[in-house]
Amino acid sequence: GLPTELGLLSATLTSLSVRGNRFMDGSVPTELGALTSLEELFLGETSLSGWLPTELGRASLLVNLVACGTRALPSELGLLSALTALDASTCGFTGSLPTELGQLAGLHTALLAPAVDATSPPTAFSGPLPSELGRLGALSRLEMAKSSLGGQLPTELGALSSLAAFQPAAASGTLPTELGGWSALTRFAPGYWRNPLTGTLPTELGGWLRARDVAAVDLRMGGSVPTEVGRWTGLEQLRIGELGFSATLPSEGGG
Repeated sequence: GLPTELGLLSATLTSLSVRGNRFMDGSVPTELGALTSLEELFLGETSLSGWLPTELGRASLLVNLVACGTRALPSELGLLSALTALDASTCGFTGSLPTELGQLAGLHTALLAPAVDATSPPTAFSGPLPSELGRLGALSRLEMAKSSLGGQLPTELGALSSLAAFQPAAASGTLPTELGGWSALTRFAPGYWRNPLTGTLPTELGGWLRARDVAAVDLRMGGSVPTEVGRWTGLEQLRIGELGFSATLPSEGGG
């Protein structure tokens, strides 16, 4: 495992990586919280287990964190005010997401599960998405499709005006009309498995003016495809198989 003596390098160590070392096991030592100069920490794709130490919340300069553990993410991660990238997709984290993640105002990327088309096994995150994630105004990429995070998507997510890529998990209920505010969105890819979203595609989604790849397969939605999708003038892929949509696609385009 990682030696506890690493904590003695607080004045000098700015980057630490054991990523991809499957022989690296044991728990993450609490002494890593003493690394107050640390900017990058890469622990993913290892055999590290147990809790991610709460002491990591003291690494206030941390910008990029690839985390590893087999328990819940600690709420103290919300103290990492400099964090721009959080990757918890390659290990067996469990439990719900801490609401304190909504405090990470500079967070640009949040990978909470492997991508839909990745071969990696799903993470064990569960429970609803915290509405506090709607505060992450800088967030551009949010992926959690291969997890058990579920429930109604919070309407507060509509405030994520910088969001470019979204892969939700087992969300239920209807798509909030507020998601039409995602003017930067280029990729929407739900439906890893068991995705019980219902209802119709809201007309407000016409606001996805930069959409290039929209995949709505494996959902339980229906109705007509709204004519407003004709505003997605940069669209390259539209996948709506295995749905209850009517056969009539909108004839209008452009605009």
